[in-house]
Amino acid sequence: MTEKYWLELAAEVLADTALTTRFSRGHSACATLPEVRRATGFAAWKHTGQCRKGEGKIPYIHHPVEVAAILSEAGAIEDNDLLQAALLHDTIEDTETERENL
Repeated sequence: MTEKYWLELAAEVLADTALTTRFSRGHSACATLPEVRRATGFAAWKHTGQCRKGEGKIPYIHHPVEVAAILSEAGAIEDNDLLQAALLHDTIEDTETERENL
């Protein structure tokens, strides 16, 4: 997949998760940082088709986006690397992604 695809997917995911996250200021910060948006798109691509356990049909990507939003807003984290790690924290564990691909 191309970076353009990841960024377009990130825009869709961020629009969708904006309705469910409780951390709107943190969510906005994640949406505006280019590196973090790219990580959002990559994680969304890798988690395509996965849903959260016990939560109906909520796409799994909502979880990593909310983790990043919590760090940004409640934790006052502004470090791009930490926010990207929050978004990608389940990618190796729950998908067929190799460490080198991150």
